[in-house]
Amino acid sequence: METLRKSGYSMRPAPENEANMFYARTETEYKSEGHIGYLRFDFGKSGEEFWHTWHPFNEMLNTECFKQDFYRMMDLLREGPLQNRVSMRKYIDSHGGHLLGREDWFGFIIESERYRYYARLFPLGGDYNGYIFAYEK
Repeated sequence: METLRKSGYSMRPAPENEANMFYARTETEYKSEGHIGYLRFDFGKSGEEFWHTWHPFNEMLNTECFKQDFYRMMDLLREGPLQNRVSMRKYIDSHGGHLLGREDWFGFIIESERYRYYARLFPLGGDYNGYIFAYEK
């Protein structure tokens, strides 16, 4: 997505060797990997809403710098592939990112200078549409 790139972020489909980063991990793994927290979201019944909940993990890493980076990235995603469920489906169809072991889950890695985000996306209704796990590099 060009807007992300111009703003200092990169977004790419997940390679097979990083698929485990898109799922819940142990507390020890989270601590050693610099896990900050994760956002869970869905587009509601209409596919046009955006309901979300932030789940913090490490408050020491949940700094103002991180928050600014995260909010900026989310604003850009909400203008592009996360506008609604249809936009997300179109993005997935043109960029891939299929996660092994789950037919309808897709994974993308979003990076900024200081942070790495693992976005697990589910483009169908009836469940949460995604999780974005945040890590300090």
